[in-house]
Formats: sequence, C-alpha cells, structure tokens
Amino acid sequence: LLLHQRFCQKLVHCDGGRRHLLLRSHLSPCSWQFQQLYPGAQFVGIARNPRDVWPSFVGLVHAVLRAAAGVDILQQDNNNSGSWATALSAILADQMQREAALYQNSSSRGSGGTTAITTGTVVAFDYFQRDLLECIAALYAKLNFTVSREFRAALEAHCQEHQHYKTVHHYKNPSFEDLGVDPQLWMGMEGVQQYAKLQEIALNDNSKKQAPS
Repeated sequence: LLLHQRFCQKLVHCDGGRRHLLLRSHLSPCSWQFQQLYPGAQFVGIARNPRDVWPSFVGLVHAVLRAAAGVDILQQDNNNSGSWATALSAILADQMQREAALYQNSSSRGSGGTTAITTGTVVAFDYFQRDLLECIAALYAKLNFTVSREFRAALEAHCQEHQHYKTVHHYKNPSFEDLGVDPQLWMGMEGVQQYAKLQEIALNDNSKKQAPS
C-alpha cells in the first residue's frame, strides 16, 4: 500500500496535480485501506449477475494458469473430483462478499475487515454493457469530469476494437457443468447472496434513472 501511495504521489506530481482515475482490479480486500490513504476518493464498482461472474472468473484463472504454468484446471478437475472448482468457488465467494461490503450504507467495519464506503457508486454490468458511452458520461458527470470529444472518440474506437477482437478470437468460458459445480449451491453461498443483493440494487437504480446511482 505504501508503494501504491508513492506511485500515485509521483504520478500526480509529474502531471501537474491534476485529478486522476485509477483502475482497480481484484483489489477489493484493500479498498477500505485505499479509502484511508486517499480521503474523499470516489469508488466505482460494477455488479454483475453471480451466475455470470463464476464462469468469467474461472475462465480467467484457467487462461492465466495454462499460459503461465501449463496447468489445465479443467483436465485436473476431471481427474481430482473438482478440487480446483471448490477452491476457486470459495475464493470468489469471499471476494464478492468483500465487494458487497464496500458499498453497504454503513460506517461499521464489514465482512473480512472491509469498511463500507459511503462515497461509492455501483453500476449494473447490464447497463454498462448495453450503453457504455452513456454510462461513462453519467459517471463522469457525477465525478465532475468532462467528457471531451477526443475522449468520446477514443472510447468509441476502443469499443469497436474490442468488438473486433471478440469476433476474431472466439473463446468460451468454462461452465458450471464443465467443473461439476451445482449452480444452486454456488448461488446459496453467503458471500454470493450478499453480492446478488448489490447487483439487484444496481439494476433497479439504473433501470429507473437510466444512469448510475
């Protein structure tokens, strides 16, 4: 965390003190500490249907381990009765519980030592995916950033590039069935249920206002 703080200080200093947007990926356990390091910081999270989160997460782990270490978790689980699936499900459920705790409307310490963040915005993944430009514009407006024509053009170009990549590089995430996981048991885990409530709130807010709440 100290390294992260020094990096951000250096970044701001070199860039003339301007405000910055930082992408946080898979760092939910540290977010309550980030809030303490950067008072007044705004946090933005994207909540997705837990049934879709699991295959996406397992697909990411599968791709990374296969590329970095030559480990095929799908093949190993077929031989070891789902040990990888069990471990990954527990890790992800814990991660989702921490993510949900970040955005609870409470000042008390949440699950896993996480402090609920009151300066946070939760966006439904469905809304983000359906209309990325509108979603980003609404977020920028809330954070008092300006969406310039140059930025909008760059974002549109990125969307087109990403769509082209998905068209050329066909890939399919592992399913619950591939790893012998009962989706009902997965959805019943405590951390998953807490995250699902967060996703429902985001869906309701985004559908009513057509903008992140």
